[in-house]
Amino acid sequence: MLKIGYGCPDDIYFYIDLEFDTLFRMEWLEDEMNQRILREVDHCIYNGFRMQDLEDGYTFAIDDISTGSKALMLVNELEDIQIWGTAFGDNCLNFLLQMAEKKDITIYLQHAPGFEKENFRAFSLLLGREYTSYGEFLSECIREITAPFAKEYEQDDYD
Repeated sequence: MLKIGYGCPDDIYFYIDLEFDTLFRMEWLEDEMNQRILREVDHCIYNGFRMQDLEDGYTFAIDDISTGSKALMLVNELEDIQIWGTAFGDNCLNFLLQMAEKKDITIYLQHAPGFEKENFRAFSLLLGREYTSYGEFLSECIREITAPFAKEYEQDDYD
């Protein structure tokens, strides 16, 4: 299940590019989900030597795939992962939800991602239960992300 918290705890995968470079194994490119991620997010494939752009055909190093693809591959390959959710672009979110159907994934957000309402299912670390709706998630997300700023600008500051 996808578990959602807020902020950026010290013990999560945050430096996605660096952590990917450290943990990546060539065998990951043989995994069907990782191949789909590369095709659909970065529009590339592994040609047996380098990454290859599907549209223009140019080749590039695995290090140059998007941070979103790197984050998704980390999630796919590692168990019980806790990761900075703000690394995922909207084009990564369906993959994240699909993987969360098969294993626990914890993300910490500092933005409000645009999950598709009809596919959304997640657990709130703040509430200690599954969200009842996408709307409940979105309300919580906006409140938690803006709370630190709201405290700084209390109404008394403007009177």
